Amino acid sequence: MLIGSIICLLLLRIKKQKTTLTRLAIRHYLHAGADIFITMNLVYYPSQSISSGIISIIFSLTLNHETLTNVQLSGIILVLIGLGVYEYGGKVLWIKK
Repeated sequence: MLIGSIICLLLLRIKKQKTTLTRLAIRHYLHAGADIFITMNLVYYPSQSISSGIISIIFSLTLNHETLTNVQLSGIILVLIGLGVYEYGGKVLWIKK
Protein backbone atom coordinates (compact mmCIF):
# COMPACT_ATOMS: atom_id res chain seq x y z
CA MET A 1 0.00 0.00 0.00
CA LEU A 2 2.87 2.33 0.70
CA ILE A 3 4.29 1.78 -2.79
CA GLY A 4 0.87 2.46 -4.34
CA SER A 5 0.52 5.67 -2.33
CA ILE A 6 3.95 6.85 -3.44
CA ILE A 7 3.15 6.10 -7.09
CA CYS A 8 -0.17 7.98 -6.83
CA LEU A 9 1.54 10.99 -5.27
CA LEU A 10 4.20 10.94 -8.01
CA LEU A 11 1.52 10.80 -10.71
CA LEU A 12 -0.28 13.74 -9.12
CA ARG A 13 3.00 15.64 -9.06
CA ILE A 14 3.76 14.80 -12.72
CA LYS A 15 0.26 15.88 -13.81
CA LYS A 16 0.64 19.01 -11.68
CA GLN A 17 -2.59 18.36 -9.80
CA LYS A 18 -2.91 19.64 -6.28
CA THR A 19 -3.78 17.28 -3.46
CA THR A 20 -6.42 18.56 -1.09
CA LEU A 21 -4.94 18.54 2.39
CA THR A 22 -7.76 19.88 4.51
CA ARG A 23 -8.48 18.20 7.80
CA LEU A 24 -11.62 16.54 6.35
CA ALA A 25 -9.79 15.32 3.23
CA ILE A 26 -6.98 13.76 5.26
CA ARG A 27 -9.56 12.07 7.46
CA HIS A 28 -11.25 10.63 4.36
CA TYR A 29 -7.89 9.44 2.99
CA LEU A 30 -7.10 7.65 6.25
CA HIS A 31 -10.54 6.03 6.45
CA ALA A 32 -10.36 4.83 2.83
CA GLY A 33 -6.81 3.52 3.30
CA ALA A 34 -7.74 1.66 6.49
CA ASP A 35 -10.79 0.18 4.78
CA ILE A 36 -8.75 -1.08 1.84
CA PHE A 37 -6.03 -2.44 4.15
CA ILE A 38 -8.52 -4.34 6.32
CA THR A 39 -10.45 -5.69 3.32
CA MET A 40 -7.30 -6.93 1.58
CA ASN A 41 -6.11 -8.69 4.73
CA LEU A 42 -9.51 -10.35 5.09
CA VAL A 43 -9.18 -11.63 1.51
CA TYR A 44 -5.50 -12.65 1.50
CA TYR A 45 -5.47 -14.54 4.80
CA PRO A 46 -8.24 -17.05 3.93
CA SER A 47 -6.85 -17.48 0.41
CA GLN A 48 -4.26 -19.81 1.94
CA SER A 49 -6.94 -22.40 2.66
CA ILE A 50 -9.95 -21.54 0.46
CA SER A 51 -9.99 -21.74 -3.32
CA SER A 52 -9.83 -18.50 -5.29
CA GLY A 53 -13.12 -19.32 -7.03
CA ILE A 54 -14.99 -19.34 -3.73
CA ILE A 55 -13.27 -16.12 -2.62
CA SER A 56 -14.25 -14.35 -5.85
CA ILE A 57 -17.88 -15.41 -5.44
CA ILE A 58 -17.99 -14.28 -1.81
CA PHE A 59 -16.32 -10.98 -2.71
CA SER A 60 -18.73 -10.32 -5.58
CA LEU A 61 -21.68 -11.02 -3.29
CA THR A 62 -20.45 -8.46 -0.78
CA LEU A 63 -20.30 -5.73 -3.44
CA ASN A 64 -23.98 -6.08 -4.33
CA HIS A 65 -26.20 -4.87 -1.51
CA GLU A 66 -29.48 -5.55 -3.30
CA THR A 67 -31.72 -8.50 -2.51
CA LEU A 68 -31.02 -11.57 -4.58
CA THR A 69 -33.75 -12.87 -6.85
CA ASN A 70 -34.49 -16.59 -7.06
CA VAL A 71 -32.73 -16.78 -10.44
CA GLN A 72 -29.59 -15.14 -9.05
CA LEU A 73 -29.60 -17.35 -5.98
CA SER A 74 -29.99 -20.51 -8.04
CA GLY A 75 -27.17 -19.31 -10.31
CA ILE A 76 -24.89 -18.84 -7.30
CA ILE A 77 -25.75 -22.32 -6.03
CA LEU A 78 -25.00 -23.83 -9.45
CA VAL A 79 -21.67 -22.01 -9.60
CA LEU A 80 -20.70 -23.25 -6.14
CA ILE A 81 -21.59 -26.83 -7.09
CA GLY A 82 -19.63 -26.46 -10.32
CA LEU A 83 -16.58 -25.16 -8.48
CA GLY A 84 -16.83 -28.03 -6.03
CA VAL A 85 -16.97 -30.59 -8.82
CA TYR A 86 -14.19 -28.92 -10.82
CA GLU A 87 -11.75 -28.39 -7.98
CA TYR A 88 -12.40 -31.44 -5.86
CA GLY A 89 -13.52 -34.06 -8.34
CA GLY A 90 -17.01 -34.35 -6.93
CA LYS A 91 -16.09 -33.91 -3.28
CA VAL A 92 -17.87 -30.70 -2.34
CA LEU A 93 -15.40 -29.50 0.27
CA TRP A 94 -14.34 -25.88 0.29
CA ILE A 95 -11.23 -26.28 2.43
CA LYS A 96 -8.04 -27.25 0.65
CA LYS A 97 -6.07 -30.15 2.12
